[in-house]
Amino acid sequence: MLTIFQIDGIEEDSIAKPHRPLPSGRITPEHATMLYHVLFLFMWIAAIHTNTIGCTLIYSIAIVVYNEGGLAAIPVVKNFIGAIGLGCYCWGTTIILGITSGKLRVMRSYMLTDSVFKMAAKSYMD
Repeated sequence: MLTIFQIDGIEEDSIAKPHRPLPSGRITPEHATMLYHVLFLFMWIAAIHTNTIGCTLIYSIAIVVYNEGGLAAIPVVKNFIGAIGLGCYCWGTTIILGITSGKLRVMRSYMLTDSVFKMAAKSYMD
């Protein structure tokens, strides 16, 4: 559930990253919360469909602890939970692409994992 906004920390983002949707006013906190819950539901539907329940459970716990637990304010924890999320993205990718076989599987896994890392790096830099 990689979203381009963070519901908590709007004040911090209004100074550091005012172009983001919440600080710029393009989306309200209420709509962001609703979108967060809808995406959470879709994430679980996709997890059941793709047989990635294990990594989705770990990811779900991490984002709930991060968002609802208020741990987003602690930089070290923020980085650790980000690493868990990235690990879950790669784990899920490997499970999904494990359905195919041979060299094609390796190439697809590499390309998708590379894309995930690039997306994460871009999101982090934003």
